Amino acid sequence: MKRSVQSIVLLVAIVIPVSYLPLAMASGFPDLHIAGTSIRGGEVVNEGVVNLNVSVENSGEDVYQTFCVAVEVDGSIVDTEEINGLRSGIIKNVTFILSLAPGDHLIRIIADFYNWICEENEQNNEKIILVHVRETKPDLFVSEVEGFEKNLTDGKNVEIKIHIENSGHTVEKTFNVEITAGMSKKTIPVKESIGPEDTVVLPVNITPRGFDSQKFVIKIDPENVVEESNESNNIWARNVTIYRYLPWYSKDLHYRLPLKTDGEGIAEFSINVENLLSPLNLTGFDINSVRLIEYDYSGVKNDSVIYCYNIDENGMLNLKWLAEEGYYMMYFDVVENGNKNRINCADIEDNATVNVKEIFSVETWNIEISGLENHSAIARNSTYSLIVRSNAEIENVRMDVYRDGSLVKSISFNSSDSMNFTGSYTFSKDGNYTLNIVSTDKAGYEVSESLEIVVREADIVLSEVSLPESIYRGTPAAATVKIDTNVMIKNITLCMKLVYEDGMVSFFNVTKTLKSYHEEFPVSFSAKESGNVSMEVRAYLPENVPDKDPENNVFMVSMLVLEPPDIKVIGVSASHNLSEERPAVVYALIKNSENESVEARVLLYVAKGSLDWSPSKVVYSKLMNLPPHSVVNVSLIWENPRGGRWMFGVEARTVGVNDGNIMDNRKVGVMEIKTGDETPPVIEDLRIDTGKGEVGYPVKVFANISDENGISDAKVCLIYPDGHTGFYPMILINNSWYSEIDNLTVPGYYMLYIEATDGSYLSNVNRSNIIKFDISEDYTPPLIQSVFTIPCEKQLIDQPVTIGCIIRDNVAVREVNITIVKPNGEIINGKMDRCENDLFMINRSFSGIGKYSFFIGAEDVNGNRNISGIHTIWITKNLNDTDSDGIPDWWEKMYGLNPKNPDDVTGDMDGDGFTEIKEYMKGLNPTIPNTVGGFSQYEMLITMIIGLTLLPMMIVIILSDRRD
Repeated sequence: MKRSVQSIVLLVAIVIPVSYLPLAMASGFPDLHIAGTSIRGGEVVNEGVVNLNVSVENSGEDVYQTFCVAVEVDGSIVDTEEINGLRSGIIKNVTFILSLAPGDHLIRIIADFYNWICEENEQNNEKIILVHVRETKPDLFVSEVEGFEKNLTDGKNVEIKIHIENSGHTVEKTFNVEITAGMSKKTIPVKESIGPEDTVVLPVNITPRGFDSQKFVIKIDPENVVEESNESNNIWARNVTIYRYLPWYSKDLHYRLPLKTDGEGIAEFSINVENLLSPLNLTGFDINSVRLIEYDYSGVKNDSVIYCYNIDENGMLNLKWLAEEGYYMMYFDVVENGNKNRINCADIEDNATVNVKEIFSVETWNIEISGLENHSAIARNSTYSLIVRSNAEIENVRMDVYRDGSLVKSISFNSSDSMNFTGSYTFSKDGNYTLNIVSTDKAGYEVSESLEIVVREADIVLSEVSLPESIYRGTPAAATVKIDTNVMIKNITLCMKLVYEDGMVSFFNVTKTLKSYHEEFPVSFSAKESGNVSMEVRAYLPENVPDKDPENNVFMVSMLVLEPPDIKVIGVSASHNLSEERPAVVYALIKNSENESVEARVLLYVAKGSLDWSPSKVVYSKLMNLPPHSVVNVSLIWENPRGGRWMFGVEARTVGVNDGNIMDNRKVGVMEIKTGDETPPVIEDLRIDTGKGEVGYPVKVFANISDENGISDAKVCLIYPDGHTGFYPMILINNSWYSEIDNLTVPGYYMLYIEATDGSYLSNVNRSNIIKFDISEDYTPPLIQSVFTIPCEKQLIDQPVTIGCIIRDNVAVREVNITIVKPNGEIINGKMDRCENDLFMINRSFSGIGKYSFFIGAEDVNGNRNISGIHTIWITKNLNDTDSDGIPDWWEKMYGLNPKNPDDVTGDMDGDGFTEIKEYMKGLNPTIPNTVGGFSQYEMLITMIIGLTLLPMMIVIILSDRRD
């Protein structure tokens, strides 16, 4: 029995602990949770692809098996990622790529999505965040302009390439690009779609018009067809100079150089005479011919400019004159064109004060040709008289006639005044003619012009007429007319004849110029009636150009003209509780009863007393697409409403087509806008601290400013002694508004006041009273601080020593000097260099040992001076012996001597007859006497030894003496 009881007790002792083992292990489970996400709750992100980084942490026991992390968007699982184990206290990151559409989205992140891990806490495995995704609208901008130059010529064609980039949604609508070069303007449509990050290159030819400083501007989508996220970058603008060939001043002068001055005063300009004539291949400069004429935009402004000039020994033409800002022409000539009378030069001795720059190269007289236009196509056997006009007297004019590249005749023109020349020629054969007209002055300088003329029977063919897909009654449309030709002819007339079902006829004419052998021309027309309409397009050549086959100059096409669509505004309303503090929203119902979608622009008008539907009353505009047979609810926003009772109107306009009934496109309503807070901020306890009241010291301004809507801006308005005003922002520190003004460098009487703006919608402003204060001249000397030496106390002989200090001044330090006194009393003066900010330093080395004393003197820009205290540095042969007296510093300090006094080596503090240097050299203690009767301890010891040795001998000798 006893054995059985013992067995049971043993069994219980074993079973009970084993049964508790699982419970003991239960406290060691893993615990997974979401530690963080790259997108925070409430964050606003752009639509499209978004990277979501998720951090998963394990705060429990180690996990050795794989588990999944899942992401759910708006209730649907969109992606899962596996994590292969996670040790305790470790964080692992996984990345999910989400595609989010505009709007609000609930994003749920779940750790251990399939519940493979037995965790200590299963409730903290997920995190839900609300994210608002905003629509990424298109954003068009000019990224590059190839071929752009800042100097342009009036009337000279410019070729550029405009790179237009889109950083937002795809643009599929046709929009315009408007290019302005001075007074010239050109609009080019962009019809191709532009995707995100895509670039379209737009080649542009434009002829600048204007004179002097102008603008070159590129505007993308000036009609706001494309709704963009950023409209502010749609304009690319640069300053350019457009130069125009200005009227010639005198028929007696043949060459000129344009100059431009940028101010008013004395102007100087120099140029080498050879360099002036070399572009013209001329020599023989006529020094008497120089004339200086002032010009404005239209021509000669002043021909009595006060100027003087000379040519020095180096062949430099030096010109000086009293100038205004503008253009000047320096006329000159060569002696071959006839001697000129010299103009008396004025006496101008002052130095130049105006900048002069050469705008373009040397210009010469020119010619104009009339009687036959370039690239004309004319009939065989036609005779034409040509007139050549020059703006200066020239020697002769000759015309060389080439047919198909071969010279057929040279004709000399006649003149009675050396400026107007006439000649004629009969074109008797077909061919391609080149008329090369060469004009020459007496110096042999030539100006030539060429005319390209075609003599043949012209044959033009209307090969195709293309019509738009939909044509509506009363709406302008464009037909594309394709023309093939064997002659490039100017002034071809295209006549468009429309014949309606009831027999009514309408005509549309346009004149075009053929610039290639295959041309496409848009021809605009507008059908007056709907139904089946036949169109006849016919091309007519100029009267003097024979037509080889008039029958192929016509093209027939039929079209169906539709009734224009009719959209209507069926209802409008305004939101409730409108106030000045937030945008007002108007809702409109737009109905499209047509069988096809219609593009429309919806406009919101706001007026106080009466609504006249003028553009000035438009506060919002939205372009939208109306699906067929639908009613669309449109939200229109008045961003900055003002208090009171207002009339509002909504208008819907069709885009690209006329509306069939414009009488139902408008609706009006009334809205009440509550007035916002009109109480300005309260400004109290305005006080200032001017420091010492001198220039250079900061002026500190304090005030208590309060408003129930908060303060959005506060600034100090400082009126200087000369009357101009400066503005300085204030910041809030410990419930008090504060500003520090630290640039007062002019003495005199100042005035200041505070201007505060509250945080209300109306941004109410209040001003404080004006405080006057006086700032005196600077009387405070510089402050010398932190004088230091490197090394600190001593340096070896002939080794560099750096002496430095910090010097501050309320205005500015002008000069810092140092005076160094050598051990022998000799004085060294030096100037310290500014290293940075307020740090001044000087580097020296010294060849003599001993104590060097120095002091620093500083002077500010207003003459105030200050001098530092006396400072020292020791120059030694041994860094362990400061005063170079032969005794190391440690020995002198141990026995109470001065390591910086070389004279104490001759002392004898214990009075034993040994100087301190002897005590050190003998290894003695200088504080304990070391002599008896003038003998040292060593000498005394020897003496005693000798005495003790001799004493027995003396005793023996004495005793022997006594026996004897």
